[in-house]
Amino acid sequence: MIRNSTQGAPEGTAALPRTAAAALAVVLALGVAARPVAAWTKSLVLDEFHTWFHATRPGVSAFFSTLLQDNHPPLGFLTVALARLALGTSELALRAPALAFSVLEVGVLAWFGTRVGALAGARARGLGLAAAALLGASSMHLDYGSQARMYALHALAATVTLVAVHALLTRAQARAAAVTLAVSLTVAFHTHYFGGHYAVGALAAALGLAAFDPGVRARLRRGLLPCACAALASLPWAWFGFRQQLEHRLPPGGDDLGWRGLAEAFVHLGFHNVRLGGPTLRVAFIAAGGVALALGALGALRLLRRRETRVAGGLAAVAAFGVPVFAWALAHLTPRAGFTWHYILPSAAPLALLVAAGSVALGALSRALFGGVLALALTLTWLNATSAGTEDFRGAVRALLDQYEPGDAVIGVEWQPALFPQGQPYDYYAPRLSEAPPERLPMTGFTLADPSALDRTQRALVLRKSLPGDQHLIELLRARFEPVARQEFGFSLDVTVWQRR
Repeated sequence: MIRNSTQGAPEGTAALPRTAAAALAVVLALGVAARPVAAWTKSLVLDEFHTWFHATRPGVSAFFSTLLQDNHPPLGFLTVALARLALGTSELALRAPALAFSVLEVGVLAWFGTRVGALAGARARGLGLAAAALLGASSMHLDYGSQARMYALHALAATVTLVAVHALLTRAQARAAAVTLAVSLTVAFHTHYFGGHYAVGALAAALGLAAFDPGVRARLRRGLLPCACAALASLPWAWFGFRQQLEHRLPPGGDDLGWRGLAEAFVHLGFHNVRLGGPTLRVAFIAAGGVALALGALGALRLLRRRETRVAGGLAAVAAFGVPVFAWALAHLTPRAGFTWHYILPSAAPLALLVAAGSVALGALSRALFGGVLALALTLTWLNATSAGTEDFRGAVRALLDQYEPGDAVIGVEWQPALFPQGQPYDYYAPRLSEAPPERLPMTGFTLADPSALDRTQRALVLRKSLPGDQHLIELLRARFEPVARQEFGFSLDVTVWQRR
């Protein structure tokens, strides 16, 4: 019979040495502190302006009518809409929900890891603190935990689901866990559709564990009622929302379907935007990501071998390794499902738990490797927190305003789904950077509503995000002007000055 997870630590479990505990606590504090720093200093990125669009709809009817043209559920956008009403429209205010969800997930992992560590024996002391420190130091967890998007809530819901399923399968009394599971599954479905992948992963892990453990098998039925309640609560959106979103066939945002895309997704879980390290540190970050995966595999084996921790190890292993592979394979069969690294952000927490468990598998060597991974992860996290980011729209708008001269035409254009209006980044930042910013030219799709407006100006200042060079707007500009200056502000984001020939 599986040990009740409410029991205390096994006899002989010692406290984590003070030096190690202090070091982990410092890493955890620095990792958590990096999140508000990033939320305060970084510009909004294009995906966040998509959230801004949904969160600023003039009413409930408008919110849902435009959301049905998108391919995301409503809850992530609703949390930002509420934050906007309560806190204002600054970047930090819009990102406040993600910050809260991100930090809360770190806390949940610390609590759960401590419980698992108490069952794992004396060598696993400090498991919760070590896992939380590693998750706090994850640069991907930082990045998407400080963006006005749904990914932090998506990850939190999946982690709470894992903890609730573990309690249902191991605890003598699990009524609270059943309620928690019903809520977490409902939140997951209304936050990101990959939440379904993690629910399937938890079910597959539970069934696999039940095949080898009669105690787990006897408790499987506990999950029926919470799953039924979650399905019932999700039925309205599934029928009136998700079904209609499937019909319009908007492509997913992520299509990293190659083997390299899968490998990069796993590395991204702990090491995101490795380019910030330059040629040398970039290689070190990628290598550390590989070491973390190896330690995670060792940790999974260690937890699975011990009867008391087998359920935790099985659930974490499937969430960390199985679900990303399943999601990647499913995207090949159904391209509409999509796959990219931030979709699998919920795998970061169980991977951190497994890496922490694996840090004692090889004695001093694995502890040293864990320390190196942790130090490099924290380094990259702070490089991410203090950099300009991947899309510096604030800097791009500021540069455009600095170059503006009376009579110039101002154009803002972004390559994105048609339901989102053009020029949102300029419209958001220009009034915040200038008391009387110039108006940009109206757009129809990806081109000007009135091309003749270009005939009345000597220069055009164009803020462009990812617009291909063969688009009509570029042809209009080339017919009248030539580019005389160009500044880049991240991935495929630039400000170009076009001057009449």
